[in-house]
Amino acid sequence: MLSPAPAVAGSPAATPLSFSFSVTMTAARIRSFAEATGDFNKLHFDADAARAIFKDALAPVAHGDLVIACLGSGIVQQLTDGTMLRKAGAWQPKTYVAQDETAEYEVTEVGRQSRGPMTFIELSARIFVKRNGQRLEFTKEPISICLYRQD
Repeated sequence: MLSPAPAVAGSPAATPLSFSFSVTMTAARIRSFAEATGDFNKLHFDADAARAIFKDALAPVAHGDLVIACLGSGIVQQLTDGTMLRKAGAWQPKTYVAQDETAEYEVTEVGRQSRGPMTFIELSARIFVKRNGQRLEFTKEPISICLYRQD
């Protein structure tokens, strides 16, 4: 884990990162991901197949990797300054995001460190889905992401 770096007055790099965004897992988004990856498992296109795996599923289920890919895409959209992104470690799903459900992403900075001409920023991301009046966390633990940029 990186340690917090001291803030430098007037420096945008010293401003802690914290933002949220959401992505709806539409049938078109799920199909595009399947075409890109070759993963046409029936649970992504057929509600009955999804229900065979997830007993409470009322619709096809988005690919877990699609939900994670949207996290990376959302972070890149927030950081348009040439920052590079690297996901650290593995993730384990706790639930699913069904077709037409919206995944909610919360991203916060947990540490920052300068090393020579590079700044490394460690982020923690949590993903949620609202279902049956409950806000469920998608992964068992927050996802760790490391950003780095040339200063």
